[in-house]
Amino acid sequence: MAGVRTVPRVWAVWLGIDLGTSSVKLGLVDPAGTLCWVGDESCEPSLSADRAEIDPERWWTTTRQVIRGAPPEMLAQVTGIGLSGQMHGLVLVDEHSQPIRNAILWPDRRATGHLGAFHDLLNANPTGLGNPVVPGMPGPVLLWLREFEPELWSSPFRVLTPKDWLRSRLTGEAPVQTEPSDASATLLYDIARDAWSVEAMTLVGVDETMMAPLGASSDVAGVLSDSAGRELGLPPQITVAIGAGDTAAALLGLGIEEPGTTLLNIGTGGQVLSVVSEIDGARPARGLHQYRTGGDDKTWYAMAAVLNGGLALGWVRSLLGMEWDELYHHADTALTAVAQDPVFLPFLAGERDPEIGPAPKGAWTDLGVAHDRASLARSALVGTAAYLARRAGALPDADRIVLSGGSIRNPGWTQLMSNLLASDVNLAVDAHASVRGAAVLGAKAGGHQLPPVVHRGQVAPQPSRADQAASAMNRLDAAIAKHAGEPGAVGRF
Repeated sequence: MAGVRTVPRVWAVWLGIDLGTSSVKLGLVDPAGTLCWVGDESCEPSLSADRAEIDPERWWTTTRQVIRGAPPEMLAQVTGIGLSGQMHGLVLVDEHSQPIRNAILWPDRRATGHLGAFHDLLNANPTGLGNPVVPGMPGPVLLWLREFEPELWSSPFRVLTPKDWLRSRLTGEAPVQTEPSDASATLLYDIARDAWSVEAMTLVGVDETMMAPLGASSDVAGVLSDSAGRELGLPPQITVAIGAGDTAAALLGLGIEEPGTTLLNIGTGGQVLSVVSEIDGARPARGLHQYRTGGDDKTWYAMAAVLNGGLALGWVRSLLGMEWDELYHHADTALTAVAQDPVFLPFLAGERDPEIGPAPKGAWTDLGVAHDRASLARSALVGTAAYLARRAGALPDADRIVLSGGSIRNPGWTQLMSNLLASDVNLAVDAHASVRGAAVLGAKAGGHQLPPVVHRGQVAPQPSRADQAASAMNRLDAAIAKHAGEPGAVGRF
């Protein structure tokens, strides 16, 4: 569990609950926007080669465990709650909102053979589903369940997302609501109409009565029930906001609500996204997702999901026997030797990028006997950063680029990213953006506006490295084209 930080009594704080894939995180935010306390506990799903499931009751149990670490005097001041949640998860419940089977989460791949009908829907109306078809999304998962667990359809059930189920444990609301940022990531939602998709629901054998009613992310879903308040040590009847998907909440937590900003969030994987004012039917074919934001205005964000960020660098670090500090130390000189170093393709876990083929593999190319540990480390940093920059180029032009994630604490890495992006980058030094965004929504539901987070620091590209950065991007493009077996098919965006 994270440490505790207390502040003077402020008479009002808001609780943000972030339900992640492998943990539950809670944070308390005061009227100045200060994150006064944060705590988290692991809540790992059951994973195998093709499945990812968890008993939803574990989310509630873990939430209760985490909140025990919060200062009681601050819990007594909580006036509102908001939620953020892992996206794409599926929770099937009965009329009392009790789960009728384990939740199925986004890494699940059992529906891989059931994607064809969704591709047909997407091709017939690209701005309808508006997203690439991914097997872990609720739409394909429901189609798989209908074939392999048809008994579920013998009794009424409702379709929920993870954070909406967890909120129902807080409020006891019936029926349980949802909102567009989560709904638009299900492949059951018509992005253009901003409503549940009749075609997708018909395909999987459900109707609108089985789907959660839609509200806004900052709408009041209900109030904390007396029983939930006692379990959590909170005052009863606290206002609870509907909440948002984790990425939409992170955008709110980072103060990114208007079009014109590209966010690169780099963790195990990476998310490269931009807030946009309209959807585009051509984006799914380029591997770009389009989801609603959690703000008050009707906007979306276009996102390139990158599977290989810290995952690829962590593998390289382990292979080379380096600590993280030693690996990132090589970022300072990564571009100076780019012409002599090998080229690293970071696709160790595949990718969702149609430009590089259906099953890309990682590789080091142009290896020679003169290359050593430092060469491999430098090239891994350049290859991973260059691919992130490449995916950023697929998004609409932006006036500002913001970097977030733990890696931005390393100056060499942020300078490398700025050089490869050929742009100034702003640093969002906040490891808890989603939980902060959840608190923002909790405050909005009660009529309060929390101040935006301040981005700390800016890094500008080095003119002396411009040619080397361009060479690194060109070498990556050439290696991808060669590796995909289609020379010339992959170009710069």
